[in-house]
Amino acid sequence: MPYRGSPARFSESDFEFLDRVAGAHWDRVRALLEQWFTDHPAQAKRDLYNRFMDPDNGQHMGAWWELYIASLFRHLGYDLLPHPTIEGSKRKPDFLVTRKPAAFYVECTVAGAGGTRGTAEWIYDCISDVETRDFLVGIDQIERGAEKPKRVEVTRPIAQWLAGLDPDELLSAPHERLPHKVIRIRDWSIEFIAYPNRPDARHKGGRLIGTLPPVFDFPANTVDRIHEAISKKGRRYGSDPLPLPLVVAVLEGPGWVDEDEVGDALFGRKEWQWYAGHPESIHQVRKRNGYWRGDWSADDVQRGTRVSAALFGSNLRYWRIATHLPELWINPWAAVPLNHHDDFTTTVARDNGEISRAEGTLAAVANVGVDADDVGRTDQGLDPDDVGRAGAGRNSDNARRGGAGYGW
Repeated sequence: MPYRGSPARFSESDFEFLDRVAGAHWDRVRALLEQWFTDHPAQAKRDLYNRFMDPDNGQHMGAWWELYIASLFRHLGYDLLPHPTIEGSKRKPDFLVTRKPAAFYVECTVAGAGGTRGTAEWIYDCISDVETRDFLVGIDQIERGAEKPKRVEVTRPIAQWLAGLDPDELLSAPHERLPHKVIRIRDWSIEFIAYPNRPDARHKGGRLIGTLPPVFDFPANTVDRIHEAISKKGRRYGSDPLPLPLVVAVLEGPGWVDEDEVGDALFGRKEWQWYAGHPESIHQVRKRNGYWRGDWSADDVQRGTRVSAALFGSNLRYWRIATHLPELWINPWAAVPLNHHDDFTTTVARDNGEISRAEGTLAAVANVGVDADDVGRTDQGLDPDDVGRAGAGRNSDNARRGGAGYGW
């Protein structure tokens, strides 16, 4: 069990890290989440409670997103009714959101949330347990196996390799001359690179692993993931229009997604077209393969009309709530249009498929119940899959204070 100020373990779930990490910043995050949960509709608390504390990151992230969206609309002055009944349908959306004269349904979903940690993350933790402060190690490549090795089978060969290197001799070495080594651990094969630490950085604390192998997520995969997440929610209610607009709140789980990828998923992928022999005719068009599609010609059939808008959060987590807000994407061909924007940054398509974006005026800090003085402290850009999570609680005084104590 890591001590309360230590960096997050690779095998540690997001909730486990949030529940035990120490420090004044994380105390404020937990206190705010506690307040949100206190204010959450009573009839929806039990399910949210169970999913929020689930070690499966997909369940936890989905619960966090639902809690965030509910709190956001509540701070915008809306009343929330969980799981309202819709006449003629057995399905119930997450919320009915009302503020006279507006009323609409909200469904929350996470695209690519991930799940429980596996053997690879456990091996990364073992690597981080190697007792040396002279080096960081990078993992250039990894060939995954099926067996789970013993801890000593991971730590011993790495420690022996690093013990034979002189960090002072390597400090001025160019990157291409830094030591590499392939270590076979049962049916796993891992290629390491040794990065010498400066003398003033050779202190206890932090992760041994400095870099991980790249994960290639091609834009098409991201676009498909967003498309399917919204489509799945739209399919829940059959073919008939709903009595009120349906807004799907989408959290993109794996990382940052730019507006072009969201536009491709909702309004169609872009491609270049030209006439053979006429290079001056090159122009960009949108294909008709987005979730939303208008009847731009007599042969077109409208698609995605049940979803009136998507409220899209890109990598928005509880450590970014003071500076980031989701953005609203409007379906101009919705069967039941959403006619108000609440000053979110808003993107909408014109009749010809071109999209336009209007910057919103909402301030994140004013709409999630955070004091304006806490902007720089409540949101520090901390990412549990990146540097911030690795470095949380480095201050030894804060680390001894202890962490969670949820009253949920």
